Amino acid sequence: FTDNDQTINFYNWQREVFSLDKNNNVTKDSLLKNESPYIPPAAKAFDMLRIVYLSKSLSKEWIIWSHIGIYSQNIASGNLTVLNNQIDCKIVFPSKNNSFYVIPYTGKSIIKVTKDFKKTKIRFPGNIEKIRTILEDSEGYLWIATLDEGVYCFKDDKVVKKFKIENNQGLLQDHEQNIWVSTKTDGIFMINHECLKQNHFDRTYFNNSGVNQLSDFPEYGVWCLNKNAVFLYGNNAVYYQMPVPEAIRPADILYFFKDKTLLLGAKSGKLYTFENISLNEKSKQIGYTRSRL
Repeated sequence: FTDNDQTINFYNWQREVFSLDKNNNVTKDSLLKNESPYIPPAAKAFDMLRIVYLSKSLSKEWIIWSHIGIYSQNIASGNLTVLNNQIDCKIVFPSKNNSFYVIPYTGKSIIKVTKDFKKTKIRFPGNIEKIRTILEDSEGYLWIATLDEGVYCFKDDKVVKKFKIENNQGLLQDHEQNIWVSTKTDGIFMINHECLKQNHFDRTYFNNSGVNQLSDFPEYGVWCLNKNAVFLYGNNAVYYQMPVPEAIRPADILYFFKDKTLLLGAKSGKLYTFENISLNEKSKQIGYTRSRL
């Protein structure tokens, strides 16, 4: 995740976090240190601790979301504070207003955690194990994409509509408030926010493949990534594409920065940045001035 001071933080399950500042300096920190009295004895083995999600408070403390609870850790001293040890986080989805949606290991409800760490349970009518992505949009609607039970649209904890879309992977709200759904096998779907109608752009738009990641390109369109290529979709057609370097295939990381730098990579693998992204109208190719591994 990116701080307000433009520092990019990379973390893993093994409790390590690497921070890259805007001057390209890298620092390393360790999370949930083994000697802490707040860590349950049964979880102190290195292979038991799992960092599910990491964020940072306004007071510059790590907020650590783990399978044994939610903690804050002072970055300078390393001191830990228990924020909630009753939530066993399996998946965490950040949302607006510094709130988060948590899929727990136990229980059948989604848990919403506010910025002051108050929790609310949201009853989910489907199989919670099938949930792949949760998104709260700009108007307060809650979108939940499941693997094979469709896409749910909630308002005030009630299902407004359910879309019959299968093999869902991700959700994105674009600059025009449309909701985009990526699928594992069948391209992408665009849901018009006002009338809740869907358009489908199948796998033929993406070299006969599915789409595993989405990222917004404000005022133009949506980035779509599959294992071997990245596509830029705009104005009702897939206009541009670029192959993913062999070194990071199969790719599953996609992020587009405000300075028009595109980040592609593979989890537990390498990352590439492509600077000063440009679009060739004639060839429909994506260009850049420099790439860095």
